[in-house]
Amino acid sequence: MWALGQEIFFISHIYPLVKEKCSKIVLCDISKEMLEYCRKHFHVSDKLDYKLFDIAEKSGPPKELEGQFDHVTSMLVLHWVSDYRQSLKNFYQLLRPKGGDCILSFFFDNHVFHTCNHLGSSPKWFQYTQGKGQFHLEFLNSKDPITDFCNMMTAEGFQNVEVKMKPVVYNYGNKENFKENMISVLHIFDFLTKAQQDEFFDEFVDHLAQLAAKKLGTSPQNSKYCICIDLVVAYGQKPCVIE
Repeated sequence: MWALGQEIFFISHIYPLVKEKCSKIVLCDISKEMLEYCRKHFHVSDKLDYKLFDIAEKSGPPKELEGQFDHVTSMLVLHWVSDYRQSLKNFYQLLRPKGGDCILSFFFDNHVFHTCNHLGSSPKWFQYTQGKGQFHLEFLNSKDPITDFCNMMTAEGFQNVEVKMKPVVYNYGNKENFKENMISVLHIFDFLTKAQQDEFFDEFVDHLAQLAAKKLGTSPQNSKYCICIDLVVAYGQKPCVIE
């Protein structure tokens, strides 16, 4: 099972490696539009199936998917949900009773999320957002997020858990390229006029540059259009359940 988020990467890099080993691959997403887009543009094999599914659904996975998978993979999805524990519980329930494993990649920290939350809650922009579109930062106040996430996975039943974190800097080079890549995460744009969007984006760029400069030990001008991220890859196994 593959939780969507980076469908092009999956088709170009992951699928060629697993296509001979897997009898079926199920792609899941919370967005019906995303699934239809993938079905239309990336349906490279009849082994691929598509399911509408919220990984943080409190009632658990769809019954037809529960306990059906040897492997569950989620790329750049978990940082979009507000309930990590429920998501991990659902990942665990998707794996077969005889056991399986799960690999996750997501952001512990992302300056884009901090900046959106900071600007969106300011008096100037809050009048438009009313607090909507805020990002959930699960480990914002954690002194040891790696250990905390390891404990979270273990508490949901995973064994042989490994969590690794790597600081990453993305440099988009110029305003046009940067805006093209940021537009999908700037939810506040839904509440603003075109002129307001341009004004917000200028403030967004400036605030991000200040955060990057502080992180990288350079000037805001040199770190303009840069994003600093703590990227995490986590792995865990579900043990065989003998009834």
